Amino acid sequence: MCGPSRVGGVSVVYKDRDPILFLPESEMDFTRRATIKEIEPYSDTSVNGIELLLKNLDIKRGARIGLELTKEGLAGSHLGYEVAFPNKPSFDSIARIFPDCTIVDATPAIDEMREVKSTNDLKQLAFVNELNYYGLDAAAELLHTDGLSEMEIATECEKTIMDAIKAYSDIDFMRAYAFVMAGPNGIKASRPYNISTSYRCKRGEYVMLELNTQVNGWWSDLTRTWVCGRNPTHEQKDQEDAVNAGIESAFSAMQPGKSFRGAYEASRKAIADRAKESTTRRF
Repeated sequence: MCGPSRVGGVSVVYKDRDPILFLPESEMDFTRRATIKEIEPYSDTSVNGIELLLKNLDIKRGARIGLELTKEGLAGSHLGYEVAFPNKPSFDSIARIFPDCTIVDATPAIDEMREVKSTNDLKQLAFVNELNYYGLDAAAELLHTDGLSEMEIATECEKTIMDAIKAYSDIDFMRAYAFVMAGPNGIKASRPYNISTSYRCKRGEYVMLELNTQVNGWWSDLTRTWVCGRNPTHEQKDQEDAVNAGIESAFSAMQPGKSFRGAYEASRKAIADRAKESTTRRF
């Protein structure tokens, strides 16, 4: 099974032996955290250069080769603005190198493997969220008053997280991306993208923060919502309680062997129950 690494490299995962990672020489500085033992650096990062590497692999004639053919949603690299991912030229190259093999789509199998997190994955994800705390705290503090723009709050959140690197020695690279949406922009927050504007937050409005932070190659995805002025109305407090009840119910449903769907349904039910209770009290 062959698949791309995050930027320019190729990982080869065998059924019956340890995997190999072919990595551009420029990325070898970041391999001290690698879990793959066999890493081969190379200098020619063109499609032709990759072909030369793969031609030397011990792949039997008639073998099935799985490629991540249908993945359309990808996390960015630490560069953020420049995402490299395999496409038709790379896939055609694999077919040329191994004409006697069958190319199949390994995306479902790879997705299933990604659902399982190792102890190291969990440790790194916890570390990312430890750094997120600094930005969340800074944004929440700014919202005790009104008048600040979405972009100002987002910038301060990102800066505070990036500044936190001074307190840690085990960070190779990191980047925080914060998006703040309030008022007329906030009602668009459910769209599949977030944009901070120059809109200035007004007291009593909901302010949503979408925060994505990447540390040493691990990403987090957090969303927080506050009331500008930090003094919610009774209705806003009811809504907050309903959301928190949904979160707690989802946590309770997340047990070994249980499905993700079960956590989702438990969360929705808890929110719906809270909404009914709130309506009953109001009328």
